[in-house]
Amino acid sequence: MLRSFSEIEQSRVEWLWFPYIPYGKITVLQGNPGGGKSHVGIQLAADLSSQGYLPGGIRLPSPQHVIYQCAEDGLADTIKPRLVAAGANCENVAFLDDDMLTLDDEKIRDAIADFHARLLVIDPLQAYLGTSDISSASSIRRMMNRLCKWANFYNCAVLIIGHLNKKEGANDLYRGLGSIDVTASARSVLQLEADAFSPGIRIIRHVKSSLAARGEDVRFSINPNHGIVWLKDENSGSSVSNVPDTKPKEEVATRKEKKQTIAAGMLRELLSDGPMLSSDIEEFFKGSEVGFKTVQLVKNNLKILSFRKDGKWYWGAPASWGDSV
Repeated sequence: MLRSFSEIEQSRVEWLWFPYIPYGKITVLQGNPGGGKSHVGIQLAADLSSQGYLPGGIRLPSPQHVIYQCAEDGLADTIKPRLVAAGANCENVAFLDDDMLTLDDEKIRDAIADFHARLLVIDPLQAYLGTSDISSASSIRRMMNRLCKWANFYNCAVLIIGHLNKKEGANDLYRGLGSIDVTASARSVLQLEADAFSPGIRIIRHVKSSLAARGEDVRFSINPNHGIVWLKDENSGSSVSNVPDTKPKEEVATRKEKKQTIAAGMLRELLSDGPMLSSDIEEFFKGSEVGFKTVQLVKNNLKILSFRKDGKWYWGAPASWGDSV
């Protein structure tokens, strides 16, 4: 059936973690075995389930339901203890008890719908392909397309964890095992690496971002008592740890700074398509950890324009943003 785009109502992307993990889309987290990929997935699941904090000290707006599907680690001796250590509300984290589950199984769609899940973690991709060949473009594309549609329809973020191949030196988007259609289907691809200069430190690099500018590298270590510990931003020198800080004044200053960074990124995204009603912008930030006073401060810093049209106030991007918006 042929349809006109005039029938389509525009909408904006929602973010679980801006600009790394969008809602309603697929994100791939790839890395070598034992590098900490599962720890990252568990920490994100724990934080979302308990209204925890993202890197940068930004608190999630509300606790949400998560489906964490893992095939490589024991549920009782590994996954549950890690969730507890990461601070998860385990009432809000569920899994499908099915050894034959595949990515395109209708049970996944039903589980997302019935549990009202906002995040689905698949760990790892290779365990949920069934009889499909991971190198077959046609079969992988079919599975990924189906999962994409479910993610979009239920506005659920899907985080797929996968291993790297041995093609060191190749383009990062070709480092994932199997068909390129896996990373092609993802709107965001994160690559986990060891810090060559600091043993025990891992780095999340944003190697693909189709919906926003790529985010900066994020560093972390793994604490057996707290799960992931987000480390300092080397560029700003500010702490982004999710473990309680013993210096409350520094923590407050850091959170203010990070909130301003988040607000700046959000405003650039909101105004990328043209001017927007100031009342709609205020409504957008309601319920988030970024207060509207912070938004107004950032607006002034970014030299965002205010103008009145037909009795209503609008915000618009300044000409200096140019193609960088």
